[in-house]
Amino acid sequence: MPELPPCFCGAVSTKSIREYKAKWGVVTLIQCSQCRAWRSSLFPDEQDLATLYTENSIYKRPTDREFLQQRDGFRHIVDDLRSLPVSPGSLVEVGCNSGYTLSLMQENGWSVTGIESNRECAEYARKILSVPIHAELKDLAANTRFDVALMSHVLEHVSNPNQLLQDIRSRLNKKGIIYVKVPNYGSWTVRHVIRGKWASFLPLQHLWYFDSRSLCQLLKSAGFLPERIYTRDRFSLHGNNLLYSAARAPFACWSRLAGFDGGELVGMFSQDSSITNAVRANIRPPKRVSTVAREMAALYTDVLEQRAGRPQSRTEPAV
Repeated sequence: MPELPPCFCGAVSTKSIREYKAKWGVVTLIQCSQCRAWRSSLFPDEQDLATLYTENSIYKRPTDREFLQQRDGFRHIVDDLRSLPVSPGSLVEVGCNSGYTLSLMQENGWSVTGIESNRECAEYARKILSVPIHAELKDLAANTRFDVALMSHVLEHVSNPNQLLQDIRSRLNKKGIIYVKVPNYGSWTVRHVIRGKWASFLPLQHLWYFDSRSLCQLLKSAGFLPERIYTRDRFSLHGNNLLYSAARAPFACWSRLAGFDGGELVGMFSQDSSITNAVRANIRPPKRVSTVAREMAALYTDVLEQRAGRPQSRTEPAV
């Protein structure tokens, strides 16, 4: 392995180490002593990274049925962009995989372009969508600009996120938006309950482990202003059996009460401060404490009813 590069803030010193025994191997994280961002202690060199993602060792093209199933998980992106004062225009997705999100955005009136280094996935997206799919941003025409740039679970894979963000900013219109999703290492539930069973602990693939503070700091250093930050992928209220469901209920309710505790971090950032107030006016409020309390009470009511042999009448509320 090559020598560990500096943190994205430029500091080289570290102050903390955490180790997790994950499904795919041991993950060792180190914390920057200056900005307190967490990153992996192992960074592959650029050639190894290119081989990892360009070939088909990790990402493979889906079947048509898998494509339709997978893309449903990205519908919230359409809604999130609607919540901003941005009408459908031009959008580029960096790391578009097989075109799941591009397909949805195209259906909703956006003119879409994809960037994908995996040749098989890129070819599938190009075929099914009939839109331009390039291997790198630099392959775009020099004067090409976009209204929105999208990166879904890309930044954590990139050894030099500062450079990538600068390259993306150079491709945005003046009031362009960048939409970012990353795993949320800032989740208390992830760090203290799920721990090594978290699916986002991926040795050699995930190099950066962001929380809302470090993600905002990185984007700000590239010239972007945070407009809205929230988390998704909340801890489920239900488990495989009755006792497990009851045991995990406090953590599930905490996840719903603390809107920042989901396993996925979503951020929307702009280059123009004039839209900030308009965006904040559309931010969805967190759940009320009374709502969370009712959910917890309903779960334990289910537990008692099941023990008494009565049928369950409630369903898990949508998040």
